[in-house]
Parts: sequence; structure tokens; C-alpha cells
Amino acid sequence: MATNIALTPLEQIVGEAPSTLKIRKWIEQVAGYGNSVLVTGPSSTCKELIARAIHSHSDRATKPFVPVNCAALPGDLSASQFFGHVKGAFTGAQFNSLGCFRAAEGGTI
Repeated sequence: MATNIALTPLEQIVGEAPSTLKIRKWIEQVAGYGNSVLVTGPSSTCKELIARAIHSHSDRATKPFVPVNCAALPGDLSASQFFGHVKGAFTGAQFNSLGCFRAAEGGTI
């Protein structure tokens, strides 16, 4: 009989390579601080998983996690994505949007 065990984001970062072990240790260290962290890197390098791991080990773990793919944001709409907008504020704004910062409500963006 198979069991469904949910792994934490940190447990999902698997491997024994020195670079993987270094990332796991770094996540545990940085999560203990209240500082902002910007996770960057090439496509398909598990940036969101790393961000989720930092979030899940931080004091913000009980608050929302709002992932944002900054590379996919059109420059002219990035402010709206981050800070929100009201319906009709610009062409195509058909509804109110909280924006990522307000949606995170003290959690992690």
C-alpha cells in the first residue's frame, strides 16, 4: 500500500552534489532572517522551489506565497501586476486587481 506523504519544498530539493547541499544549507540559513531575498537564475533552475523553501522555513510560512515570473511581465504592465489597479484604469483592465504585494498580505512574493 502506497502512502501519500507531502514533502516540504526543502525536501523536494534532492541530490547529494556539493552545490545542492550548499543550496539547502543556504536556504535554512537565510530563512531565519527577515531580510528580502531575490532568487535569480536561468530558466528551469528551480527558482520558485527555492523561494518556496525559503518561505516555508521563515516566520512568514503561515502567510501567503505569491510566485511572480518577472521575465514574463510586460514592462508597461509590471506596476499594475505588483501594485494592482482598478477596473478601467487602462485598456484591458476589466476588473479590479489587488496586485502581488497586497495579495501576499505580509507573506512572500
